[in-house]
Amino acid sequence: MNKKGLIIAVISICIVIVGVGITTKGVTGATSVIGEATPGPVTVAVDFNGKVTGYFAEVKNIGTETQVTEHNVIGPTGVSVVQKIPGRSSVNEITITRPITTNPDLWDWREEVSLGNIESARVNGTISVYAVDSSLIAEWSLENVWPSKIKQVIRESDGVLLEEVTIICEQLSRTQ
Repeated sequence: MNKKGLIIAVISICIVIVGVGITTKGVTGATSVIGEATPGPVTVAVDFNGKVTGYFAEVKNIGTETQVTEHNVIGPTGVSVVQKIPGRSSVNEITITRPITTNPDLWDWREEVSLGNIESARVNGTISVYAVDSSLIAEWSLENVWPSKIKQVIRESDGVLLEEVTIICEQLSRTQ
């Protein structure tokens, strides 16, 4: 096993990814929404072009949506019919969470936005999900990512202090 694989295996943590069809609760062989076995606890790795790189305990709301527009049309028989057509598409706001660390990278990145330096704050990046055996389960590519919100929260179940960041991106695609 290479060094990266060993680190991933050691840091393996349980997560819940909402909005993409994968749900694990630390049970080996948990079933995803699509019916394929998820190989136990998984690790979430984030790399936002070097601004923020590391492992996270939770990622929520990865996904896209398209607004539905209703359009009234008159059919060939003269009857009014409501036709639903796709409207504007957008990427969901994504939340990433990790136990607080001595590394201020998330706070520094958020500070760039607060100071109005949005062009330097926008970066491209990836969110990757690895199995216990270090095999890649899923990966998303994100374009023009920036943090819109950061806060510290205490996890009620064990009192661990967490950093929770809401990120915005303009494009999202699943690459794996």
